[in-house]
Formats: sequence, structure tokens, C-alpha cells
Amino acid sequence: LIDGNIKIKAIKIGQETVLSQIINLVRKAQNDKPSIQRMGDKISSIFVPFVLIISILTFLLSYFTFNINISNAIMRSIAVLVISCPCAMGLATPTAVMVGIGRAAKKGILIKGGRTLEKFAQIKTVVFDKTGTLTTGNFKIKNINCINENLSEVKNILYNLELNSSHPIAKSIVNELKNSTILSVNNIKEHKGKGIEGVINQNHYLLGSKKILKNLKDENKHNLYLLKNNSLIATIDIEDEIKNGIKNDIQKLKRNGIKT
Repeated sequence: LIDGNIKIKAIKIGQETVLSQIINLVRKAQNDKPSIQRMGDKISSIFVPFVLIISILTFLLSYFTFNINISNAIMRSIAVLVISCPCAMGLATPTAVMVGIGRAAKKGILIKGGRTLEKFAQIKTVVFDKTGTLTTGNFKIKNINCINENLSEVKNILYNLELNSSHPIAKSIVNELKNSTILSVNNIKEHKGKGIEGVINQNHYLLGSKKILKNLKDENKHNLYLLKNNSLIATIDIEDEIKNGIKNDIQKLKRNGIKT
């Protein structure tokens, strides 16, 4: 529905709201360690003490065994420490996870944790919602099939009936047929989830989904049906407008071996 009234009662506030839960989810996700990070932490916990011991041994051997002066011995010890220290292993992964999840959240993408990011590399199939994701939600008339009726007259009937509806499809049809003739429509009744009816020039018209057909048979599937005095006079096929760039995005996924 586009028009109408709604009463809202807040049953949760503060930390219990959905927004707060989303913020907490992002915070927890940034602290969630993927397996590669846990492995890096485990290696670092063992590797760091060994590096410190080797660095100390390097200094002691350089100074006392090979009689190298103290400044050079210290420099060699530091060189071992710098080269061998697993800082990148311990810092790179958590930093990448934290930044990645934070940037995704700014773009409206909620990732449950570092382990989820790690699983992205194993994705083989992506499932999309259509309306509003792949398409704009602006519907277009694909085809109008008239049955013993004039096309321009059918368009005028469609326009004037849908002019009284608040449904998104009706709004799109009105926009497409905006050059139609304005007619007097009486006894307008809109049946939510079914269709709309009205009287034009003493003829009763009913426009809607397959639900309005009742005893009438339809061998082919169509989006909308127009009845005049309970007789089918037209079928309408509509299509949703595809978003710009979506085709390239789908092709890019397929080139990477991902099914959609």
C-alpha cells in the first residue's frame, strides 16, 4: 500500500531496538576470528618466544664468541628480531577483517563475522531477490492482447481503471499510458491482492490477476486480465525494468565460475 493510515506501538527501545542489535552485530563480527587468524595467533604465540631467544643468542654469540663489538652485536640481534618477528602474521589478518566488515557495514552489507568473510572464497552460487535488487520496481507493459476489442479503447479502459488504484503496478501502467483519454468511471471498487472494478459508459469492467477469471479458462499465463461484463476482452503482460549494470554484474559472476 502507498496510501493509508498505520498505528505503530514501540515495544522495544534503546539497546533492544533492531538498530542497536545491528550495531552490536557489526561489533561482534569485527571481533570474530576466522580460522586463518586463529591459526596465525597460535603460530605467533609459539614463534615469538623462539624469535626472542634466537635474537638474544645472536647477540651473545656475536659479542662473546666472535668478539664483535657491542654496537654491531646489538644491530645483528635487532636484525634477527625485525626479520623473524611474525608481526604481519599477527596483525594483517585482524586488520583486514576489521576494515572489510566496517566498510561493508557503511554500504549496508551486514557480515556476521570473520569466518563468514573466509567462506566467501568458497561460494559457488549466488541467489538474488528480483524486485528492487535486480530490477527497479518500475513495471513496463510488455504486451496487450485484445480479444474482439480495439487496442486504443482497451488502453483507455486500463488507464482510467488504474488511475484509481494505489498499487505499484497500477502506478506504472498509468505512467506508461499517460496520453490516454480521460473517461468517467463510476462505482470504483479496489479489491486488495485481486484487482479493481468500475463502470464506464454503462459497461462493467474488472481488471486484475488470474483470481478474477473464476470459471473462465486461461491456457497461457498472463499478468493481468480485463473483463467487460464478465467476458474476457484483453490480457496484459508486464515486465519489471532491469537496473543499469546488472547484466554486467551477472556476467562477471559467471566468468568467475559462480552460478546465479
